[in-house]
Amino acid sequence: MQHLRSLCLLQPLLVHASNSPLGMSRADNLYGLLFNAKSIVNKLSELHYLLYCTNVDIFVITETWLPIDIMSILLDSKGLLTVLRKDRIFLRGGGVCVLVRKPLCVISINLGNEFDDLEMICFDLNLTGNHTRFFALYRPPGYDSELVMLFVMYVSLLNVSLDSKVLNTTILSYVMLIFPR
Repeated sequence: MQHLRSLCLLQPLLVHASNSPLGMSRADNLYGLLFNAKSIVNKLSELHYLLYCTNVDIFVITETWLPIDIMSILLDSKGLLTVLRKDRIFLRGGGVCVLVRKPLCVISINLGNEFDDLEMICFDLNLTGNHTRFFALYRPPGYDSELVMLFVMYVSLLNVSLDSKVLNTTILSYVMLIFPR
C-alpha cells in the first residue's frame, strides 16, 4: 500500500455551485484518484483496498501493463465499478484503465481505428441528464508533438460529429485528464 500511496493524487474532479448545469448540490463533489501503476497485476491487493475502502468515484490508472487476456473482473472482483481499458496490444508496458462507481452512468466513447495509437479512454458521465465528457490520456515517452496533434484531431472530430439535436437537449462539457510520463 505504501508504494501506491506515494503515487496517488486524490482530488475533486468537479466541484460545483448549487446552480451547476450538472445538477449536483453544493456539497456534492466527484472525486478522482490517479496513479501510475507500472503493472497493476502485482498490486491487486492495494487496488482492491482503494476500490472498496475509499469514497473515490473515478479511478484512473496509467501504465497498467495489462495484456488483453487478463479479464477486467480481476480488477473489480465485486463488480461494483464500470471498467474501461485501453491496453497496449503489441508492446510491453503502457495501457490506461478507468474504473467508475456503478451508480454513475458511464457511456464509453469508441475512438475508432484511426486513433489506435492514442493511449486514451474517452467516456461520458450522465449526471442528472447532462453529459460531461472525460478524456484519460497517457503520454508515453517519445510521443509528445505527434500525440498532441492526434488528440487535437480527435477532439475536433467529436465537435463536428455532435448532432445539433443532442446539443440542444444536453449540456456537454469536457474534463481533460492528460497524464505526463
